[in-house]
Amino acid sequence: MNNIRNPLPTVQKWETIMQQLTHSLSICLITLLLASSLHANLNYERLNQETFTTIYRLNVWGDHESASGPGSSKKQTVKIRNWLPQTLKSLGIQTLLDAPSGDFNWMKEIDLSFLECYIGVDIVPELVLENAKRYANSRTLFLHMDITKDPLPRAQAVLCRDCLTHLSFSDIWAALKNFKKSGAKYLLISTYPNREVNLDLQGGNLMHLLRYRPLNFQKAPFHFPAPRTILLEENTEGNGHIADKSIAVWEIKDLPID
Repeated sequence: MNNIRNPLPTVQKWETIMQQLTHSLSICLITLLLASSLHANLNYERLNQETFTTIYRLNVWGDHESASGPGSSKKQTVKIRNWLPQTLKSLGIQTLLDAPSGDFNWMKEIDLSFLECYIGVDIVPELVLENAKRYANSRTLFLHMDITKDPLPRAQAVLCRDCLTHLSFSDIWAALKNFKKSGAKYLLISTYPNREVNLDLQGGNLMHLLRYRPLNFQKAPFHFPAPRTILLEENTEGNGHIADKSIAVWEIKDLPID
């Protein structure tokens, strides 16, 4: 009798199974919603907003703590929460544009009192409203914007973490050009320095926003120079698949952005 194994999954396994099932059903639902949108003659920019709004509402990324996904959990942001304020102070940054701000889950754990102004922008209207309701004050603002096309508020530095990896090359270049137009001096973005090849996502594909791939901004087609400074976030998601996930700082004037 001692050799008979319990064929039933443990509670933890059941939780994992249910999370995976919920994630799969959410993806299927979004696919149906976006497919039906084709009959409404909606433009691509509108679909970008609708896609990310649906992702937010259904918690497609499947994280219990943050609607922005596991990468925005307290566990996965220990390093950057310590590093970011020190780095901004060393650069003399007093105004920060967080684009996108997501649900502000990990940023709210940082003492931002050294900033004259923090501005968080996001493409999901109801997320922006919720952030404003919970966290806005005289020095902390939240605005509804599309970083690929809307004129951005002026700030000394732009933080763009865990975003460009979900966009096509054309949308990435649009966002980068928009960051430059904002007049910011510094750009802080997610990069994966161990990657040798960057893959594109097909712009115009309704499902490309749900996809993700690591990007190394020092490789083609971006060819960024060595960053001023870089932090290895020590990410533990995906069994080490993105262990090289980093946040790097560049001066925008040094970047090959037209």
